[in-house]
Amino acid sequence: MGSFDISGPLLLLGTIFGLGYALLGIGLVLAYRSSGFINFAHGSIGLVAASMMSVVVNDYGVPYWLGFLGALIVAALIAAGIEAFVVRRLAAAPKVLSMVATLGAAEALLLLALSFSQGGLGGGSFPQPPGFPQFDLTVFVSPSATALLCLSPVVVGGLYLFLQRSRFGLAIRGAAANPDSATLAGVDPRHMAMLSWALAGGIAAFAAMLIIPNQSTVTADALGPDFIIRGLAVAALARFASLPIALLAGLGIGLVEQILASNPEATGWFEVALFLLILVGVAMQVRVGRELSERWSSLSPSRRLPDSYRDIWLIRNLAWVTGGAAAVAAALVPLGISNRSAFVLSTIIAFATIGISVSFLTGLAGQLSLGQVAFAAIGAVAGVRVATETGSLLLGLLCGGAVGAAASAAVGLPALRVRGLLLAIATLAFALATFSWLLRQDWAFGAGLSSRPASVLGIDLTTSRAFYFVALAVFAGVLAIAHVLRRSSFGRSLVAVRDNEAAARVLQISPRRLLLQAYGFAGFVAGVGGVILAMSNTFVTRSIFTPSDSINVVSLAVIGGLSELTGPLIGAAYLIGAREFFDLELSALAGLNAAWLILILEQPRGFHGLLATTRRNLIDQIARLRGIDPVQARDEAGEFETGEFETGAASVTATPFAQVSKPAGVVLEVRGLTRSFGDLVAVDDVSFTVDDGETLGLIGPNGAGKTTVFELISGYLRPHAGTVIFEGADITGLTPETRSRRGLVRSFQNAPLFPTMTPRDIVFLANQRAHHHGFVVGGSRAERELEDHTSETLAMFGLSGLGDQPISVLSTGTRRLVELAANVALRPRLLLMDEPSAGIAQAETEALGAVIAQIREVYGITLVVIEHDMPLLTSVCDRLIALEVGAVIAEGTPAQVQADPAVVQSYLGDDPSAIARSGSNSRP
Repeated sequence: MGSFDISGPLLLLGTIFGLGYALLGIGLVLAYRSSGFINFAHGSIGLVAASMMSVVVNDYGVPYWLGFLGALIVAALIAAGIEAFVVRRLAAAPKVLSMVATLGAAEALLLLALSFSQGGLGGGSFPQPPGFPQFDLTVFVSPSATALLCLSPVVVGGLYLFLQRSRFGLAIRGAAANPDSATLAGVDPRHMAMLSWALAGGIAAFAAMLIIPNQSTVTADALGPDFIIRGLAVAALARFASLPIALLAGLGIGLVEQILASNPEATGWFEVALFLLILVGVAMQVRVGRELSERWSSLSPSRRLPDSYRDIWLIRNLAWVTGGAAAVAAALVPLGISNRSAFVLSTIIAFATIGISVSFLTGLAGQLSLGQVAFAAIGAVAGVRVATETGSLLLGLLCGGAVGAAASAAVGLPALRVRGLLLAIATLAFALATFSWLLRQDWAFGAGLSSRPASVLGIDLTTSRAFYFVALAVFAGVLAIAHVLRRSSFGRSLVAVRDNEAAARVLQISPRRLLLQAYGFAGFVAGVGGVILAMSNTFVTRSIFTPSDSINVVSLAVIGGLSELTGPLIGAAYLIGAREFFDLELSALAGLNAAWLILILEQPRGFHGLLATTRRNLIDQIARLRGIDPVQARDEAGEFETGEFETGAASVTATPFAQVSKPAGVVLEVRGLTRSFGDLVAVDDVSFTVDDGETLGLIGPNGAGKTTVFELISGYLRPHAGTVIFEGADITGLTPETRSRRGLVRSFQNAPLFPTMTPRDIVFLANQRAHHHGFVVGGSRAERELEDHTSETLAMFGLSGLGDQPISVLSTGTRRLVELAANVALRPRLLLMDEPSAGIAQAETEALGAVIAQIREVYGITLVVIEHDMPLLTSVCDRLIALEVGAVIAEGTPAQVQADPAVVQSYLGDDPSAIARSGSNSRP
């Protein structure tokens, strides 16, 4: 092992580059805190402004500092424009769309910058700042490096003072911390976000104009993932919050990079160190800025077809007919193309296969991963070696998939603690470390591997045309398996966890185990795709699996349609096919990226979204040929209804399920529950019991601790003291899903449920758990039985006409009814209901009371209800408990508690109308 150089000149060089990385990270922090998004186009914004500055200074004789100032302004305007026209428009979409949009903007800007500079920028052609000296130590320090060393601390200090002392700086910080309060104070958060992005753009240009002269050549890859990841590491270590920490982190990363680079035998170690540093930064991460929850409803597929449509064979099997025709066409393609074209098509299919893993893991499971190509590369290492040693490509594919699955699960296990964009950062760093270090090893690709000989079913693969058929068959097989899993109970469960993890646990779904399985399957698919990609080349090197490809494979999945399994094939044909089959100039490539950026801005579902209207029109035309009026059919299917929770529908009419015989007595016992949040005691030594068949109500003012008590009983919070006894067993340490399996089920205050799912999907999952079915395959006998049970449950709650509508279009009252239907389908012993009347009209509240009473009487379910509507509570409850500041202040019958002086003073007040705002207080 060679030695490391820690001499003064090398440390000086590390300090200079570290300041550049610090500036990059600070710009990312500014953008993230203002809008909750990571600007992956940050480096490209600086590059395009720098290239324009180089042209005007070198070609038109504009003074350096005037061009420098102009470049800062241009970069600020570009960044502000991206925030206003890209990020803001995608604020209601999943973060993966905004990420890919900024990635698309980044590549378009890179290509635009290179077209300005006729293909390349570098120290030899880029102007140096006048007035700054240069040094020739053991390393050369140029004037731009000196300027970076002298001016960077001034820029960081000035920015810090601006944010801390100026009126606009305080407004930016206030809008980032609490947009609603800032709005009330007269500050528009949108304007502050745009200003933050403009500042970040100016910083990017400042860094680029002083860093580029110190590099030999700048290409499209030079400021790609391996550059932006340095800024992301700085931002992560600074917890996306602190500018001073970002400055120190950048200096540290610059020093580590130069020290490790001084040892030729430590190649790739810096990328591994960067990955570990990012993991540390992500582990320290707290919620800052405007981190928004994911919203997947914009990617939800089309609604279910009307029943009359499903009776038509061609409509019912249109997907299979279309897929079969496409498969036949694809099989005939090699007859009229060259060997090279067959190679390009195999490459497209390989990336589309890896893209299916992205669609499954991100589109279905909601896990934002930028590391799928890394898993593909790891799988390819095993697959190529096995295939060449045994001569069997089939065995190589299986081994590659297995190794890819193991690697994905291994990375996924710690990644389960991370969500959203932070997961994307960590997986991108993993992809970079895999490319820079792991694939260099002799036991991996080393200097390169031959992928021949290989055969399938005894047939030698000697040409790209022959291999194309293998790639096509593998893709079809992977697509079929993924389709089956998506339609299965496994796929439904993944969507539930993606949409609402907390509510999914009520349905007895274990998110960690489920997501780990999803990581494993996605890794298997990526590994298989990696083997196909590697084996399509006669000689395999690590350059086939670059970090840029990790980004591109996510982009092609989004371009085609992230929610669709065939989307990656369409996206790969566009993104790869257009470049490989047509000789495009840099400006044309920039336009190609701009085009798909516009596409996802206008249609979040990508090309599949554009084709949805065509598909709908085709189906309607087929229906017309069979004598069906499309408008009437869709109207009868309830497509245009939003649903209302009406008294006539709010009745339980079906035969109750058979209850397992349980001894009468105490069902739930709460002993001394205590929970604090910092210095605030939310629940203070609360104790009570609930008898079998009883309905207990919890009342108290806002902040009394009622919902926190529910969180403790249901397992979403751990108590600092006290125990929860359910049916005689201590369940204090059990997870929410385990408690639900034992019969302790809860509802949620705002009834968000699962926005992209339908009532039928939700109740299906509940019935699946209640009937103890494990994995249920789409189209199987078990699925048909569960569909029958689901239809009965929906009819029982008057939801048959709305069973196939997305939850996001239903009224609050109807969503509550769906939640109740799912809760009842789980066959609970005890049901915790958190403010069931919140957000619904008074007439609907009266209907809700009838439903609650019927649930108790028909099913024999014990109920604990939190509610502010006293007439509703007194009409259904046997006993009330009043809480104030987390402690029990009264307990007894509804009349006793309402008359208690402490309750009157703290909650009800002296006005009789506050005690009974409508109806009678007596229970019928």
